[in-house]
Amino acid sequence: MTVSPQAPTITGAKQHTSPSVFRPENLLREARRQWGLPDESVPAVCALDPEGHMVRALF
Repeated sequence: MTVSPQAPTITGAKQHTSPSVFRPENLLREARRQWGLPDESVPAVCALDPEGHMVRALF
């Protein structure tokens, strides 16, 4: 009996040409919502560190 290899479910039906749902404005909105922060402007370049790993490594 021959078993044909199949891609795992998580990688099977990707739409590589579709725009990402992880847009910077969405990530910032959710971070502000979760942390209760006001909607203020951000620098032109910023690093999103939702888990705080970079901040912990710097301090």
